[in-house]
Formats: sequence, C-alpha cells, structure tokens
Amino acid sequence: MAVTEMALGSEMTMLLDAIEEARILVREDLTVAYANRAFRRRYGIKDATGRRCHEVLFHEVRSCAECGEACPVQKAFVTGAPAREVQHRFVPGGERFVELTATPLLRADGSIACVMETVVEQSGVRGLVDGAGVVAQSEAVRSVLGRIARVCARDTVVLFTGPSGTGKEVFARFLHENSRRAAMGFVKIDCAGLTVEAFEREFFGTSRERGLLDTLPGGTVYFDEVAELPLALQVRLLDLIETGRMRESGSGVVRVAGFRILCSSRYDLAQRVREGRFRSDLFYRLGVFTVEIPGLDERREDIAELARLMLRRASPDRPMELSEEALALLVRRNWPGNVREFLCLLERAAISAEGHRIEASDIETIDPDSSDEAAMPLAEFAARWEGSRKALAERLGISERTLYRRLREAQGDALQPEEEKGSR
Repeated sequence: MAVTEMALGSEMTMLLDAIEEARILVREDLTVAYANRAFRRRYGIKDATGRRCHEVLFHEVRSCAECGEACPVQKAFVTGAPAREVQHRFVPGGERFVELTATPLLRADGSIACVMETVVEQSGVRGLVDGAGVVAQSEAVRSVLGRIARVCARDTVVLFTGPSGTGKEVFARFLHENSRRAAMGFVKIDCAGLTVEAFEREFFGTSRERGLLDTLPGGTVYFDEVAELPLALQVRLLDLIETGRMRESGSGVVRVAGFRILCSSRYDLAQRVREGRFRSDLFYRLGVFTVEIPGLDERREDIAELARLMLRRASPDRPMELSEEALALLVRRNWPGNVREFLCLLERAAISAEGHRIEASDIETIDPDSSDEAAMPLAEFAARWEGSRKALAERLGISERTLYRRLREAQGDALQPEEEKGSR
C-alpha cells in the first residue's frame, strides 16, 4: 500500500489497529506518526504521535545509535529494505530483550514515506535463541547471552573460548545474526593448517574467483581455533584488526576490510604466549572482550531442551522422544565431548531405537567399548590415563583448571594442580 505524505487515512489506521502485534509508523527523524491499538495497550500510552520511538519504547532520551545499539528504522531508511535487530536493555529488576522489525512503506513515486516497526517483547532469552539453535534454560548460558548482547551493536572483536565441542561457532553465529550485520554474510575460516598462500587466496581471491574483500562487504569473518594460526599469519591478523586494512603480499596493494572479526579458541592463549607459540600483542588485542562458553556438564538444565531440538534435526521425518529413564541418564552422564558428543550419541540412539521412543537401553548400549573416553565417565577415564594431567586436558580439549574442577565434582577429591603438588 502506498502511503501519502504522512496524512494517514482511516483505512491505514483501521488496518493497523486490527493487527494484534504492536506496531508503530516512524518518520525519518525517528518521531512516531502512528501507534496501533496493540502498541498503545502494551505500553500504556494513549497517544505516541510526535514522540521519538526510543523515548516511547525504552524511556531513553538518546537514540539507539547514541546508546551503542543498532537501529533498524535508520537502517531501513538507508537501505530501503526490511531490517531486524534485537535490542538488549538492562532495566530495574532485570533485562529486556526486544525484537524490532522495520519495514519501509513507500509513496507512489517509490520513495520511503515512513517505516513500520513491529515490536515483539521476548520473555527472557529463550524466545530469541530457539531459531538460532541456542538453548538457554541454564543460568550459565543466559549469562553468556547477556554478555554477547553487550557487543551485538558494536564492531568489537570478540574471542569465544571454551572446551572443544561446546558450540562456540553457534554462539558466534548468534552474535552475528543479532548484530547490524545480520543481513550480510558469515564466513568461517579454519585456522588449523592455514597457509600464507591460502590466507591470501581466501581474502584477495584469484583470477578466477573473488575473495572475501570483494564478496563480504559488511559481513562477519569467524577465525575458528585462532590458536592454530601460524606466527606469520598472526602478524597479518593483528594488522587487520588494528588498521581494518589488508596488504596483498605480491602487489603491495592495500584493501579496506569492511567486515567484523570474531575468533575462537579451545586452548589457553596465555599459555601459548608463554610457550612462544602465540604473539603477545595479538593475545592482548583479542582479550579486549572474551566470552567463555560453558561445557555441557555446566549447563545440565539445557539437556532436555537440547535433546528435543537435536532429535527434531536428526530425524525430521520420524518424530522421536526420550523416555524419562533415558533423559535421566543423559542428565547425570559426564560429557567430556560436550554438545558435539551429545549430538552424536542422540543420532546413534535414534537409529538404534525401535519405534519413536528412545529408551535408556538404547543409550547405554551405544558405545560398549569402555576404552572410548566419549562414553566413559570422566573420573574413570582420568584414572586410566597414563600421561600427565596437562596432556589429559589437551586430549579432552579443555583447560587444566576446568579438568581439575570437573574431577573434584566427580570424585569429591581435593585435587590440586600438578605444579602445586609436584610433578607426577
């Protein structure tokens, strides 16, 4: 429907008032042209006309951009396309998560008359994250998402840390999808085995293929397992972060990088610096804002919902459910392989189960080989381990500190780090 010069007719207002979702029409100067009945009822406002949208929604005299948040209305006016953002606000008594979707409404000549903004209040974090595959029943994950929300609207480099298999990439994608770059691309770079030649080819392209500098304007680049990056490329990454530019080795041509950088590591980067395997200047630069992803043993409240989500994905044409006994087994089991191990076990259990119900026996018999650390309780596996505790932590993809904490929880022992009690 074409919109006249903001002289809203009765037909337009009647249509808006018939919609059950809270919606407002916003001018380019961020003033409200009209708020529908659902919006007025939801926010207890008789008339929002002429007030700025951020004043009405967040009781904030500054605009979203001035508060460090992405503004979908401004984005829609600039791009002419719909825009979606998730606003995370700290308010008395807790947090607010508000999903805002801005849709341009055009005049007869094709110019933007105003933007229709749909406002959806989320009941906690869960409503925001189901679509992204993130389950947040546990306080541990809710804390992670709250921390991520602080940098969604910024271009800060974020380092995701945590054991192998915890889903660091999932949380990185969640950050991207709730940032101002959500409409742009997300590209993962595997740092393990990455050479200088492959790095150049990935970013600058070849005579046949364009590189990320040309194909990913405004998107996000995710450097997975940045600890594995060769020292020569660590210099390149540091320069990219510091200057926002890249220099092609052969030609010396300098290109502007318009994307955001996210990184992850399952290793202790401080230890890698001490070993001379990671640059200290890059370590300090990546350490500006870190997000530690908890292991599955630290978020057992999420296991039931994770199981339902993963079973839907693993068996979309064959609905599966867990028996109470099977769920109880999953909740009390140790998970050294974290979410990755959990997913593999469920997939195999779904194949082994008869009918549409997974029983405890289907899980218990998945991997009868007691030598497999993925199926063995952590305390038992550690007791059989013949190497050092440090080597065990490396094998499991966790830090030594995390290993000792988990062993204390499993054994009830007052274990101390080896350096405190002497070498083995």
